[in-house]
Amino acid sequence: MLKKETPAPTFAEAAMENRLDPNAPLLKLLRAVDWKPLQRKLERLYFEGVGRPAYPPLALFRVLLLQRWYNLSDPAMVEQLRYNFLFLKFAGLSLDAPVPDDTTLVVFRRRLVDAGIEEWAFHHFTKQMEERGLMVKEGTLIDATVVEAAVSREAKDRDGNPQDGDAEFGGKDGKTYGYKAHAAVDEGSHLIREVKVTDASVHDSQAFKAVCPEDAKSVYADKAYASKARRRMLKARGMASRILFKGARNRPLTKRQEKLNAAWSRVRAKVEAVFGSLKRWCGMPRIRYLGMDGARVQVYLAALLHNLKRTAKLTETAGGVCA
Repeated sequence: MLKKETPAPTFAEAAMENRLDPNAPLLKLLRAVDWKPLQRKLERLYFEGVGRPAYPPLALFRVLLLQRWYNLSDPAMVEQLRYNFLFLKFAGLSLDAPVPDDTTLVVFRRRLVDAGIEEWAFHHFTKQMEERGLMVKEGTLIDATVVEAAVSREAKDRDGNPQDGDAEFGGKDGKTYGYKAHAAVDEGSHLIREVKVTDASVHDSQAFKAVCPEDAKSVYADKAYASKARRRMLKARGMASRILFKGARNRPLTKRQEKLNAAWSRVRAKVEAVFGSLKRWCGMPRIRYLGMDGARVQVYLAALLHNLKRTAKLTETAGGVCA
């Protein structure tokens, strides 16, 4: 069952809060969006009056976001919660309450996966951003990036099976063992509109339809996505195709196609900055957990964290934040 609402702050908490910088990035993130719908969704994962009191699920969800932001393991996250008041404030945990242990985080992460909350939360906050007019929706950048698995292919469990049997080899050289994050990025805001996770062996183009939004005015993608069928699909949707042209044997690109490729490449390249943000600043340099479920929850939370950071920045630039 759920614990009661967080009690009024103690004297010590009030004193500590006065020392926090109100412009700290974590606190800006708290004010950037409306968390209440997610809180209600998470509370449905628990049964009232059954079992021992549980930690507030929204607090645990924010702890998982902290892990992505600072790329922390479960034990390292627990250690931070023991003394880092800024982390406690962001999560919504009190000083006088015991901090969740690493087993609690593992169990909560499994609850998210089983209920599909990580994907729901990503889409929910994306919708908030659209409703607030943060999505420009002029151009959409589609691409994919490979993320290394937590273990190598040679790592075996007690029965001699691969520890991560869902990961596969892929990447440009075909030698990276892991997963692939496919994404559609809003050109104007750099917000991620859609994301899909596959094993690394899946070709980039196979997830094109799954991540391509239906309301973009133009779609940019590299040569890996080049096909007449995709261009026809975009035309049927009323979208301008900005997929780079690909030459073939005995059929080189025309001068016009070369010029278009050069122009479109400069726009398409912006997606690399988003992937760089995911890997460097949103805890996705590699997958920390085993299996497709673990990869999905990490990638979706990283994409959500990227969007929350962008929302805080875009809202601040516009001169206001969400209450």
